[in-house]
Amino acid sequence: MKIILKTLLLLASFSVTACDSEASDSVPAHGLQTSYTRIDSCRETVDNANAAFSLLDCGKVGEHQVHITVQSPTVFTVRLKDDGTEAMSEFEELSGDLPLETGPAIEWYSEGENLRFMVFRLRWGTDEAPFQMDERLVISLVSADRICPLATVGVKSNRNANEKARQLIQNQLLATSECPKDVLSI
Repeated sequence: MKIILKTLLLLASFSVTACDSEASDSVPAHGLQTSYTRIDSCRETVDNANAAFSLLDCGKVGEHQVHITVQSPTVFTVRLKDDGTEAMSEFEELSGDLPLETGPAIEWYSEGENLRFMVFRLRWGTDEAPFQMDERLVISLVSADRICPLATVGVKSNRNANEKARQLIQNQLLATSECPKDVLSI
């Protein structure tokens, strides 16, 4: 498992920075601050070369401790811990039991110390072609007990996918405070 994780992290890594999230120098037009957690700078906490899973310590974003759990190529969970509460990502709602590949960094949007959104680049296939993976930016709402997907932006079908994701947050998702029944797909 550690070999799979190291391979995924190597493929996903583009730059190395400190474990703690770093703030952006600019504030987006919608008034939210952005910060980033680089996956390749997270520290493995499972001290067993034969472990079937990994637990990564990724430092903090604001007041929240960031941990990532990786088990097989299908389970990748981002966990935020703060003062006895824990919120976990729900990527399996989108990818099901299909193999999942992750991007190099998590982009966080916050209002002061209040995390609002998480944007993460993920790839997964279909039941018919599980390894023909489509790359998407997944925009998730961060609440006290959940990190649930709100929208996905296809990277191949949207030339400026990063900008499209930022526009979606600003123009459509900013007022969102609850997890939706259906995830918007652009």
